[in-house]
Amino acid sequence: MITSGRSPFDYQSLLLIKSITYFYHKKSILVYLPKEEKQMVSQEILNELRKYNLHYIRIPIREYPISSKIESLRRAQIEYKNSLYIMLDTDMLMLNQLPKLRLKLGLTPVMYGSQIWATRKSIPIWKQLYKEFGFSLPKRHNLKTMIDKRKMYFPYYNAGVVLTTYKNFGKQWLKILKEIYYKIAPYQFNADQVALSLLASSFEITHLSERYNYSIFHFKFPKNIIFLHYPHWKWLYKISKINNYQNILDKIGVKIEKPTLTRRTVKNVQILFRTIKGRLRDIL
Repeated sequence: MITSGRSPFDYQSLLLIKSITYFYHKKSILVYLPKEEKQMVSQEILNELRKYNLHYIRIPIREYPISSKIESLRRAQIEYKNSLYIMLDTDMLMLNQLPKLRLKLGLTPVMYGSQIWATRKSIPIWKQLYKEFGFSLPKRHNLKTMIDKRKMYFPYYNAGVVLTTYKNFGKQWLKILKEIYYKIAPYQFNADQVALSLLASSFEITHLSERYNYSIFHFKFPKNIIFLHYPHWKWLYKISKINNYQNILDKIGVKIEKPTLTRRTVKNVQILFRTIKGRLRDIL
C-alpha cells in the first residue's frame, strides 16, 4: 500500500504507482490519501489516483503526518485479506519484480549511523522504552546501517519498506507510535522507526538486503535493485544511464534533469560526505 499526500508526495506517489504497474496489475495496489491533505493535491493527479484503489484516511497524529502511512497499513489489513502486505514510502520506485518470498516480517536497517537512534547516546532511551513496553532487550546482533555500514547499538529499522504477513501488525505499530510520540521529545522526527523497531523485537524478522530499500545516495547502482529510495525525482538522473532502469523511467514519464545547487542539494551533498567519512573511519 502507498500513502499519497500534499505536493510533492502526490506526484511521487503517482510515479511509484506507475513503476509498480510496470510489473504488476493495478488491482494489487492500494492507495491511501489523508482527508486533511486532499485539497493540497492537484486535480490532475487526484484524477489519476482515482484510477486505482483510492481510499481516504485521517492522519492519526496531526503533528506527525508520517503517521498516516501506518494508518494506511492498519486499514489495509482490516479491509483486505492478503497473504503478504507491503508498505512503501512515497519517495520510492520499483525497478524489478519481487522474488518469491517466505517471511513473516521483512525489514531493512536505517541508512546512516549518524541518526540519534543509531548512536551510543540513545542507549538509555532504548532501554527505558523496552522496559516500558515489556519487550525483552534484543540479543547481540551484527546489524549495520545500510550506507555508512556502522554498527548499531540496538536494532533500528528504516520504515520505508515493510513486508509482513502478520495481520494486526499495522494496528500494533500505530498503538505504540501514539504512546511514544510525545515521550521521546525532542527526537520525534523518527518516531515511526522507533515504534517499528520496538514492535519488531517481538516478531520473527527477516533482514532484507539493501536492494529492497536502495538509496539514491549510493555511488553504484546494480541491475537487481527492487525498490529505490530517493528524496526528489531530480535525483533519478543517477540511474537514467542504466538501460533497464531508463526504460522504466520513460514508461512512467519521468523527465530527467540534473539537480541545480539548492539548499536541499547542499544538504544531500553533506550526507554524501558524512558517508565517505564514516567509511574511511571504519577502514582506518
